[in-house]
Amino acid sequence: MNTSSPTLYTRDALIAAVAEIGDLAPTDISGESRLVEDLGLDSIALAEVVAYLIVDWEMESVAADLEERDWASVTIDAICREYRSRGRTSR
Repeated sequence: MNTSSPTLYTRDALIAAVAEIGDLAPTDISGESRLVEDLGLDSIALAEVVAYLIVDWEMESVAADLEERDWASVTIDAICREYRSRGRTSR
């Protein structure tokens, strides 16, 4: 994965990473975009997004419920809300 660690953990940083991982245009991704259903991420790309969240955003919570989470309906905004709920700042 070629994404670089964002200095600010923002929706735009997450969108940029997902766009790079999924070979998508950032302008085609919004906060409401679902990773699988809307963006069409396959299992490999989804694994890369999860790795990015764990390593770069220190979101170990995504690994804890990896198999139980309904990844087809997870949105960009839902990830940002989860990040903020952990006491971190995302815009």
